[in-house]
Amino acid sequence: MPGVRIFTVNFLERKGDLLVRHIDDLREAVGVTKRERLFHINAWVVLPDHIQAVWTLPPDDDYSTRW
Repeated sequence: MPGVRIFTVNFLERKGDLLVRHIDDLREAVGVTKRERLFHINAWVVLPDHIQAVWTLPPDDDYSTRW
């Protein structure tokens, strides 16, 4: 059965706006990853210093290769 996973990923230094300044690069990287390692994005929020995401992964799959 597929698994829903909830993630929060943040920078060690929680200052700055790197993620939103490079949002197009992030979109492209996520697109490549989705093509190579199938998964479904249920929800995704990009803030200046961190990401919150809800994914559905294939059964018995390891999420770490996607990050």
